[in-house]
Amino acid sequence: MRELEEETGYLVEIVDEIMTKKRKYSENYMFIEVHYFLVKLIGGKRKIQDPDNLIYDIAWKTIDEINTKDLSFPEDREIFNRLLKKRI
Repeated sequence: MRELEEETGYLVEIVDEIMTKKRKYSENYMFIEVHYFLVKLIGGKRKIQDPDNLIYDIAWKTIDEINTKDLSFPEDREIFNRLLKKRI
């Protein structure tokens, strides 16, 4: 919740923990762990506050729009599709 507020300006509350993704990138010896949550927007306003310049935009997207976006982690596309279709 703190990370979302810091980087996007939105205030949220966690509704459900969806999954955790762990991956090791052997080419640069990097290990990532990403936690996915279903959240409810409860306040704040859109504001990119990203010192690492990893956030390009903050926007609500449809499933079709997500499927045409270049993603930093392309393997997440299937995860997004599955989760969004499940929640509709």
